[in-house]
Amino acid sequence: MLRGQKYSREVDAYSFGITCFQILTGTLPFQDDGKQLVADKLVETIEDGNRPDLPTGCPLELVALLNRCWNRNPKDRPTFEHISRML
Repeated sequence: MLRGQKYSREVDAYSFGITCFQILTGTLPFQDDGKQLVADKLVETIEDGNRPDLPTGCPLELVALLNRCWNRNPKDRPTFEHISRML
């Protein structure tokens, strides 16, 4: 989807993980010196496999779930049925 690819439900799992990150930290992910990255740099950052750092003390089960939501391969991301069971 970042490069004009076809949209799929797996994108929603990634977005859910990012939303959880924002709730947990109160910050936007992928900030560069406190500023939001521009679109091209953001795409490059994500495609390079970078993911937001979760706060220390975050429950390990939640860390594992969010990392699955951010899986580089969309087909390996959890379904929302799985996410709701985990929560």
